[in-house]
Amino acid sequence: MENIKLEDITKEKFIHFNADTELRNLIDSLFLKNNIHINVAYDGLEINSIIGLVTANMGIALVPESIIQNINLDFVYLVLQKS
Repeated sequence: MENIKLEDITKEKFIHFNADTELRNLIDSLFLKNNIHINVAYDGLEINSIIGLVTANMGIALVPESIIQNINLDFVYLVLQKS
């Protein structure tokens, strides 16, 4: 499994969680802490809509590994390298 650095995703279209979610807050904090600016293309209301947009090649997303382990779709996922 390939690893990726957080700064490697800055030029990608990013599919983010809705602003009302705790995952959005956690991800935003991670970007802020690392002074990373992203290009948010879409906000997803549910994990299924986010995965659907990624599967449709509309952008990339950060999702918990526990969710990815339960998905049987044909797409590439990378592990975020710890800084």
